[in-house]
Amino acid sequence: MSLVLSAVATNITEIQKSSLAFFKRCIDRRGKLQIQKYPEDEDDDEVNSKQNYQDDLNKLYKGNVFEGEKNISRMMSTMLVLTTYSSGMPFLYIIGALFFGTTYMVQKFVLL
Repeated sequence: MSLVLSAVATNITEIQKSSLAFFKRCIDRRGKLQIQKYPEDEDDDEVNSKQNYQDDLNKLYKGNVFEGEKNISRMMSTMLVLTTYSSGMPFLYIIGALFFGTTYMVQKFVLL
């Protein structure tokens, strides 16, 4: 049960962080999806943002540092638990597959 809760809790926090950053960017762009002010104009370099300085804009759109070492250590510790106890409880293979599948999809979403 703790393996399932650990898998769900860590992935939900990653999704929350990414969603919060997305909504902050959306509010900054006044609800528009494009970062360019006039996307149909090829020569347009004007940014659709409330930020006045480039450093503020970079902070908002650059995002956080991807902490790969935490993700790898979490996956390796889960793999250790799965390989240790799955001979006695074969349903852990299903839980492991779900954990690694959802973690993969969440990390792809976070890096997007």
